[in-house]
Amino acid sequence: MSFRSFIGALLLILGGGFLAEQMNLLDFSTFISTWWPLLIILFGIIQLLSRQAPPLGAAIVIAIGVLIQLTNLSILPGDFVDYFLPLLMILIGAWLIITRFTQHPGATAESDLLNYFTAFSGIKETISSSNFQGGSVVCLFGGADINLRHCTIDPKGATLDLNCAFGGIDLRVPDEWQVKISGIPLFGGWENKTQPASDITDSPPVLEVRCFIAFGGVDVTN
Repeated sequence: MSFRSFIGALLLILGGGFLAEQMNLLDFSTFISTWWPLLIILFGIIQLLSRQAPPLGAAIVIAIGVLIQLTNLSILPGDFVDYFLPLLMILIGAWLIITRFTQHPGATAESDLLNYFTAFSGIKETISSSNFQGGSVVCLFGGADINLRHCTIDPKGATLDLNCAFGGIDLRVPDEWQVKISGIPLFGGWENKTQPASDITDSPPVLEVRCFIAFGGVDVTN
């Protein structure tokens, strides 16, 4: 489900609930004031199952919803913000360990599959690969400048996960690549500035970019 479809469904549910309350059929305001974090959890689960966002980003969204719901029900004392940073560290740590030992079939070189993590700093990389398959980039309070213009994409296409919180990612791709972007924007967003090459007649190779952005941005250019 796309972000637009989720918002549409959310408006239908909220509109129907408040309409039912006006008709004295139920106390929707009390219900939604207590259980509204379930909508965040549902959205994260949908993104995780549909694979339209990076798994790490979807997991963070689900964790935010769970923490808010538990504090709403007074199961956890204090505010969810008190628990969010430790849980974020746990999720990122687990993700780093899992991706470190996950093998990707067909990757013959380190540059075929990116795996970058930066915190409170920045990276600038120019990648050369004859069989680029994607990978992941995580930026926390920092930035990344990734140049893929010297790469040849895998004939089956590639998927690149970009996770960005309080920072930014600049991605440059070859002129002949087609870029499709999806993901979760939280107080941030992405911009696809790529322009299709005029001399490309066949179906161009596709790079699928999945984003999770919180208080930051992603720019893709060619």
